[in-house]
Amino acid sequence: YTSPDSDDIQDAENASEIDAFKQSGNFSEATTIAFGDYLYHELQVKGLEGMFEFSSQDSDEDKLDDLLTSDTFELNITINESDDSVSANSEPKVLINTKNTDNSGNVDADLDALEDDFEDFHVIADGDADTYYLGFPMAFNDNTEIDGTLQSDTLDDDDEFDVTVNITANDNSNLVSENVSVTQTFTVENRSVELDTERDESGDDLISLEADSGQVVTGTTNLAPGSEIDIRLRATGENPFLLSQTVETDAQRNYEASFDLSDRAVGLEFEVTATGPAQTAETVDAVVVESTATETPEPTEAPEETEPPEETATPEPTATPTEEPTATETPGQPGFGVIVALLAFMAAALLAIRRD
Repeated sequence: YTSPDSDDIQDAENASEIDAFKQSGNFSEATTIAFGDYLYHELQVKGLEGMFEFSSQDSDEDKLDDLLTSDTFELNITINESDDSVSANSEPKVLINTKNTDNSGNVDADLDALEDDFEDFHVIADGDADTYYLGFPMAFNDNTEIDGTLQSDTLDDDDEFDVTVNITANDNSNLVSENVSVTQTFTVENRSVELDTERDESGDDLISLEADSGQVVTGTTNLAPGSEIDIRLRATGENPFLLSQTVETDAQRNYEASFDLSDRAVGLEFEVTATGPAQTAETVDAVVVESTATETPEPTEAPEETEPPEETATPEPTATPTEEPTATETPGQPGFGVIVALLAFMAAALLAIRRD
């Protein structure tokens, strides 16, 4: 695991507190450790609880010191350069070996070797969870000395190391029933903080930010998640300005910060600088460009809704009377039937009178 140089993490006393830092992203699994960050090794071993309870010391660091110097069982911690990392015709680099012997042949098995070489060596023992953490600050390029040698001269970028914890049983103790050996590998790297850029016409790195709000500067780093990065935008000359923001790297070791450049003139040139711990920094030229945001049109008021007219009953249709057909006379002399009959009656009467 790796973490930034944090007092809060170094004050943690049990696995539950470390779990909280894992949840926040400030304590992350890693195989690459940047100089200046903390390297933590998690050991999940049953049986160490009894070994730590065997000590009468208060702090976990002092209890580990007792275990290293005990003749009841063998406990050894080593950090040696991996075989694949050793240069040709060179001896492997040894950072820690708690069983080293001094010039008198005495075993230098106490924690002084760790405390002298790693000032803030940190131990967290949680026997209830069978979990133990050993923490070392990777401050080798900050003039830390091991055996009188500056680590910046001893360690190189991309050196790979094996951390090994050995617990060996012997006839003097019932605390350990069998030998235990745990090894983990990590690589050290020089600190780096990089800004995400584009290429200008000349092929040089450039950052273009629009004359608008919400302009985001992004970048990557190999520093531990949770490390603080200071991002500064600075212009000099006739239109100087200075904007800055401090952000934390995320679990993927990326970072970003947002700035408001809506009141900056298009074409204004400035610099963007990202700075991490120990003044690890990168500076890139930048320019303000025209905003590509489109104005949102003003919404038009919707017409007021009108109530629909009340429905009126549709009148029932009235039946149209149909005329009865008029009886017609028998064809003959249309229109004169009655008159002719009357005349015939009168003619017959006259004839009768005459005969009489």
